[in-house]
Amino acid sequence: MKVAIFDAVKNGSKDSCSGITFKDTNPYGDNDDDDLTIRKDTILHVAVKYGNIITTQQILNLYPWLVLESNESGDTPLHMAARLGHYELVRLIAMVLNNTSQGERSNSVSLLFRASNLKKDTALHDAVKNRHSDVVDLLIKEDPGLVDICNDAGESPLFIAVDKGFYRIAHSILASISDLPPPRYCGSGRDRMTVMHAAAFQLLFYPHWNIDFWAHMEKKLPFILIILLWRLFHNLFLIPPNIVDTLL
Repeated sequence: MKVAIFDAVKNGSKDSCSGITFKDTNPYGDNDDDDLTIRKDTILHVAVKYGNIITTQQILNLYPWLVLESNESGDTPLHMAARLGHYELVRLIAMVLNNTSQGERSNSVSLLFRASNLKKDTALHDAVKNRHSDVVDLLIKEDPGLVDICNDAGESPLFIAVDKGFYRIAHSILASISDLPPPRYCGSGRDRMTVMHAAAFQLLFYPHWNIDFWAHMEKKLPFILIILLWRLFHNLFLIPPNIVDTLL
């Protein structure tokens, strides 16, 4: 990417898009290396990274397909916006779907919101990890199914929220779960743990956590509680793991 273009996009110049020309201007083509930074960021990545709302809007108007482009880490512009907590930029990116037909919208939602990076994190994972509750709420509103996706560590967004003690975010995710059809993986965690394991740890070591949260999870995710109890039973009485897995 030319330095002049990078600086214009970074600084939010009103003419930042005037000198940009893509050799391939269709949504299914690859960008030329001259259009990218060393880390394979597009101009949209750069605009989002530096929080430039006006420039981001200009780029989205001219090159809407850039919302699906990923950099060398597999991050889309939506990943960056969610990770940095740029609510307005997340909203602008989501609005790109308003120009698609009803038939195309379902597939477009999956491509945009469920895109994962090299760690298999979605934008929702990144928003939860960085405690951006408003962005979490917006992403779940756009695609409730995001709460059911696990990253390469086996962590669901709900598990991450509870594991980090982000009480407000955990409640928001739980509130959206009742609309999801089974099977549900929203309680899954790393190393064969569930969200109940994470909640138990929080209650044990952080007394400020409200015990009502347990009741909330038991109501929303009763099957998770059953799995936890079975594994505790196995640990106490040395039931062979294959029998436990069969019963579960």
